[in-house]
Amino acid sequence: MSQLLEVTESALRMLQEVLPPAAQGTPAVRVSARGAGTGTPAYDLAPADGPAAGDTVLTLDGLVVYVDPGSAPLLAGVRIDHVETPRATGFLFRPSDAQLADRVKTALNAVRPRLQADGGDVQLVEVREARAVLAFQGSCVGCSMASMTLTRLLEQHLRQAVPELEAVTAETVRSPGVSMLQRPAEEM
Repeated sequence: MSQLLEVTESALRMLQEVLPPAAQGTPAVRVSARGAGTGTPAYDLAPADGPAAGDTVLTLDGLVVYVDPGSAPLLAGVRIDHVETPRATGFLFRPSDAQLADRVKTALNAVRPRLQADGGDVQLVEVREARAVLAFQGSCVGCSMASMTLTRLLEQHLRQAVPELEAVTAETVRSPGVSMLQRPAEEM
């Protein structure tokens, strides 16, 4: 693992098995990423013989990884895994929670006007382990339609905009300055 990107044990083993040794005797791979119009980076993994000018060189347990300077910002925090399922086998790039949070915020900005038109709003609380936690605000707090808004509007929109999300949930946030100990004026 490095601070730039992480290669899981299963991905590391598979790369060591399938890659021939490069000129220096150790298997080497070039990992690159480019921005796509969808907001989801497109990743690539290919055998490599050596570094190009300006590459970041990562030496992992029996594997050398080359990353070009243009790809490095898109790969920061990305985890490369190797998965085998009954339907497919291959390498999977998982963005960091910070990258997912940025994309969730952008996606929420697209639907926010619909909520604000009814006096509500939503904010991202956090993204942890590819799970987004949202907080309703304004008239959305306590609204009987909040769960429908979450599933039909927000979750559907976020799953399209950020397909790597594994879950979308909402939590209740109380308005600032309101205490559970305060009583209505007529009871005082």
